[in-house]
Amino acid sequence: LRHAVSSLGESLHTDAGCDAAKAAVEARSLPALSGALRRLWFQTDFANVAWEPAEQTAWLNKLLAVKEGARAGLLSFCGAALLVYEGLMDIEEHAFAASGQTPDDARSPALASVQATLRGRHQEQLQQWAADKNCGGGADPLLSANRLPKSVKR
Repeated sequence: LRHAVSSLGESLHTDAGCDAAKAAVEARSLPALSGALRRLWFQTDFANVAWEPAEQTAWLNKLLAVKEGARAGLLSFCGAALLVYEGLMDIEEHAFAASGQTPDDARSPALASVQATLRGRHQEQLQQWAADKNCGGGADPLLSANRLPKSVKR
């Protein structure tokens, strides 16, 4: 998902897209990745795109559910990943339209593989992980805020 958000941002050739790509590369959790998508939404002008305000509100609620669900410890990694995936699919179409481009067909197989992984043989394990599980962060130093309990980090 991180790669998909990053490549979307780069493909848009806009300042907002570049910011989203940079944020996606630095994201080490699904709530951070959903934040990158939300910032892309805030920085992109969708005035000339057929994306109804009610649809945008529903889209934003999905991504806010990732943030708040992770913070409250109510959302699994699998659930958060599915919400980010759906959010990515929704904004991709509209962001390309806002920048005057059409979505690249080469992106579809990569995104389909994300969904297949989420619904595949590891689904049970992904449902047991917390939504804010750090991913791809490298070594965790001995003295790190990441070692603190969730209740202390809030």
